[in-house]
Amino acid sequence: MKVLLSAILFSFLTSACTKNQNMSTIDPPSTPASGKEISYLALGDSYTIGESVKLVESFPYQLQNLLKGEGKNVTAPKIIATTGWTT
Repeated sequence: MKVLLSAILFSFLTSACTKNQNMSTIDPPSTPASGKEISYLALGDSYTIGESVKLVESFPYQLQNLLKGEGKNVTAPKIIATTGWTT
């Protein structure tokens, strides 16, 4: 009985791992057209805004500078994060 159950379980598990040729592929996210502005909303808590750091050293502004360095047209981040937010 154990052998029969093991064989059934093995065949079930291996059949679930076969590659399906009909699976659709996921397209990568599109990039905005050149010149189009990208906006960024920073929602979070003190870790997001970087409590006790200068505004330009906070994560949202570091991300903005990184994206601008890659040639993206990024507006100044809108930060609605606040200290003390919990989930």
